[in-house]
Amino acid sequence: NLPPLLFSTVLKDSKNTMLEEELTTQNIWRYPLEATRITHDTASSIDFICSNIPHAEITGHVLQTGLSDHTAQLCHLKTHLESTSQKYTVKRSLTTTNLNKLKVY
Repeated sequence: NLPPLLFSTVLKDSKNTMLEEELTTQNIWRYPLEATRITHDTASSIDFICSNIPHAEITGHVLQTGLSDHTAQLCHLKTHLESTSQKYTVKRSLTTTNLNKLKVY
């Protein structure tokens, strides 16, 4: 059962009070992002990354895409997965018996 990681855009109250209170009731925290919507007059953070994953295991960044007055958000999770690469060897057995069997085909 993996912990949730939420990405969203929401129009919220200007001080984020209602949003923060609701997240707290679900044991979820909001990753602090710099402004994600920038106009000539304002800069606000209307996009967010939320999770109940420990703070130390998440990093987030705002990316300037130049596509509109919105930015993009990028989130990195530190996973604790171990490498499961298996070592194996490929061998060819070129004996007379094996070569004769191949000639039949």
